Amino acid sequence: SQFLVDQSGRKDLLAEINTVERYQTLSWMNFIASEIHKAYSPFFHESYGEESKTAFSMILNKHYAWVDQQLDGQNYLMGSNFTIADIYLFVVTRWADFIGLDLGHFIHLTAFMQRIARRQT
Repeated sequence: SQFLVDQSGRKDLLAEINTVERYQTLSWMNFIASEIHKAYSPFFHESYGEESKTAFSMILNKHYAWVDQQLDGQNYLMGSNFTIADIYLFVVTRWADFIGLDLGHFIHLTAFMQRIARRQT
């Protein structure tokens, strides 16, 4: 995704190299990949039992609680700037419905998801 955004020239989605904003966005990308995306894995593999899925649901809730706090008072992960991290978070968070994980109690995350769903570009 970083390569594609860099090739597109969309500086709004990922700031230029050697800027703090770029590395903050990449930090979000790494968190989403390593903590949230990875925690959905057991739900897509038959080899995991219900006990594992329950444990990973708790992990996801913990991570989403932290994300919810970070979104308090801002529209996007990077504040007022929509970035590739927002796109990534939106995509993996949509999986919650598929696995039956209720995230409705996270008001800032819920508002974020609705905001992203309404975006035109």
